[in-house]
Amino acid sequence: MYDSAPTSMPRHADMVVLWDWKHDAEFALKLQSCCAARNLSFASFRGQRVKDFIAFAESEPFSAGLIFDRVSDVQPGIVYLLLRLKRAGAHLVNDPEMMAWCRDKATMHLELLSSGVRVPYGLILSTADHAKRLDLLELCKERLGSPFVIKPAEGGGGDGVELNALGSNDIADYFRRTGEGKIMLQRKILPRILGRRRGWFRVFWVLGAVVPCWWDDLTHVYDPLEPEDEASFGLKPLYAIVGLIARISKMDLFTTEIAVDEDGQLVAVDFVNEMPDLRFQGQHPDGVPGAVLDRIAAALSERSAALARARADAGEAGSQKGASAP
Repeated sequence: MYDSAPTSMPRHADMVVLWDWKHDAEFALKLQSCCAARNLSFASFRGQRVKDFIAFAESEPFSAGLIFDRVSDVQPGIVYLLLRLKRAGAHLVNDPEMMAWCRDKATMHLELLSSGVRVPYGLILSTADHAKRLDLLELCKERLGSPFVIKPAEGGGGDGVELNALGSNDIADYFRRTGEGKIMLQRKILPRILGRRRGWFRVFWVLGAVVPCWWDDLTHVYDPLEPEDEASFGLKPLYAIVGLIARISKMDLFTTEIAVDEDGQLVAVDFVNEMPDLRFQGQHPDGVPGAVLDRIAAALSERSAALARARADAGEAGSQKGASAP
């Protein structure tokens, strides 16, 4: 992994990985290996080194092919630099402005619903209006069901989710306990049993490819979804649903949770996780299967290779044009 001071790095890198979470280290190493196999230049910066990278890129001419952003949610000061590098031709995975938009569950609920994606019934409440909307809660109790789910309106990864709320007291307690300003109330989806598994899936989208996995909503354990299961249980529509979510969100890499409900309908339960957990299952029981991470790393490095080829072709075309000028 790139471990020199940023001031010693070259003026161009085919792939740059910016990260902060310690559990991203292994995936960063896998990306480095994939890039090395394709003869691509690679740079990786974590934590304080990200700030050093910002200072370097501001003071020196620098360009990148693909930038894999795993840090702008905790170091928002880098967003302006990422957008500047994007304008200069870098491919951002993902665009930080679009990630911020996707984090708003209320917005995504409405976007998906209006585009024809089946989502659970939901209500949005804020600290400013939740008291006066308790009457509405009473009116909607049959559609919302009991128990129901409370989620923070922004964020992902299952943080802050209450799965068994029963009424207004639970809502008031949630506001007090979490300090959230806006929340989503969502009908709780009970998955249909498919064979011996709960019909719940976490599906990856990576640069145009759909990679579906079984994902137990109780244990959070992944298993690859085999083609024969897709056929046996009528799961082919997963691909179209995730493709539609990708077009709406404009994300290059994300996960979404989709369940088969008791009526046999595919329902998008958790919409867009724009910085998905990429821990390896070999080290973490609830991590991602190695074969899935291999596909993600290969797709990212292949996109970097394609960008490098395009850059080389553009440079060669420019040289030929200059040589032929009178």
